[in-house]
Amino acid sequence: MVGELLVEYIDDGRKLLELLDVDDKFKVTAALWYYFSESSEWRLLIGSPYVGKRGKKKSFDLIQSIMRSSLPDSKLSLDKITPMNSSDPFLKLLKGFIKYEGICGIRVTNSKVNDLLIEDSYIYRNV
Repeated sequence: MVGELLVEYIDDGRKLLELLDVDDKFKVTAALWYYFSESSEWRLLIGSPYVGKRGKKKSFDLIQSIMRSSLPDSKLSLDKITPMNSSDPFLKLLKGFIKYEGICGIRVTNSKVNDLLIEDSYIYRNV
């Protein structure tokens, strides 16, 4: 069931990442779908130094602008996206587990990284 919900959003997440890669301001260092079991929801986590410098509001504004102009028919909505500073401890922890610079699609389920249990995730990038 967890994976079924994600399938709808994988392509849209990849397209958004490709579009963000074109924007020199928003260098994406991490992008992944992560399942939060406490709230039973998937979130697209996007790590970038831009978030640390300009804040979440400006990051949302930039993402929303790109989505409106280039992904108008996407099922993906801003409420499924969480911009994060690339130096966030959670993203740093994942770097010890997997590193990939391009855009890939690696599914990680029922894995443990240090004390973090990853119930389910789909990783596009983590550098």
